[in-house]
Amino acid sequence: MNRFGLNYFSDSREKYSISNVEIFFAFFISIVVTTISLLLTPYLVDGDQLHYRELYRGLDGKSIVEGFVFYQSRINSVEPIYYLIAWVSSNVGLEKDVLISVSNGFLSFLMTIYFRRIGAHYLPILMLTFLNFYTYVIFFSAERLKYSFIFILLALLFIGKIKGKFAIGISVLTHLQSAVFWLSIGFSMASKKFLGLAATRKVKRKTLVWMLPTLLVLIAILFVMMPQIIRKLGYFNQGGLIDSVKILVFLILAILASRKIKEPIGLIFPIVVLSFSIGGSRLGIVAYCFFLYLSFPRTKGLDFFNFSLFVYFGFGVVELIINTIQHGTVFK
Repeated sequence: MNRFGLNYFSDSREKYSISNVEIFFAFFISIVVTTISLLLTPYLVDGDQLHYRELYRGLDGKSIVEGFVFYQSRINSVEPIYYLIAWVSSNVGLEKDVLISVSNGFLSFLMTIYFRRIGAHYLPILMLTFLNFYTYVIFFSAERLKYSFIFILLALLFIGKIKGKFAIGISVLTHLQSAVFWLSIGFSMASKKFLGLAATRKVKRKTLVWMLPTLLVLIAILFVMMPQIIRKLGYFNQGGLIDSVKILVFLILAILASRKIKEPIGLIFPIVVLSFSIGGSRLGIVAYCFFLYLSFPRTKGLDFFNFSLFVYFGFGVVELIINTIQHGTVFK
């Protein structure tokens, strides 16, 4: 079965079908996450959320064109999908806290279904959802990234279908950082293909069939997102060694947990290089996702490396909740 909808992951990792019990479990988690979000989001009135709240209120009553100009002026972004979500929700009178809470619940539902599909045990899924710093950052701070991850997960779940591939493009247009996720997969795919071509010295027609359309789609997305890319490069150019070391740790742990070398290097090493070049601590979220993907199928998440990271990130969750309640922002 194809994984990620790109004929890249096609071994036995998706060996688990989803039962009704697992769907109920995912639904239960989504209800709990939605409830927690409804309790915490009203406290988020400062930091990034100050600007997002002003944006959301300001979009009410504006035309779609006027709203987009206002959107760009408020958060300096041209990513259109998040804008459409905010514009529609604001103009139909949906409270922002309710929108974010329901979105968090839906994201947690998709996370649970996907990680069960690749073989994760219930306990690591619970810890990942409720005791993980990165998860809470996506829930309560990285708003555009949240919706991008929703589309990423939809792409992973609708494997081999047109709507899955469509979700890939939507995820990039929702938040540019998701391009790192797909480009890392593309790099690993290209490396495998290149090694295969070097061995056989033949180019299969099927290879060209998927490579050429994919290249055209990437060029189109890059053309649309170029202003945002230039701004991001200028903003993240403070990165360097520290960010790269953090992501390198995920690479080493992925190798140890999965007992593989080529796949972790193909997926995570490009992020190490990218973080050294442009920085940006949130690239660590992408690297951590690949660590989970690589480790869960072999150990179900019940291994020393996953639990060590759960404990480490758990302390961050406590600080995040305290900051939210006392200071109105995730990061003090």
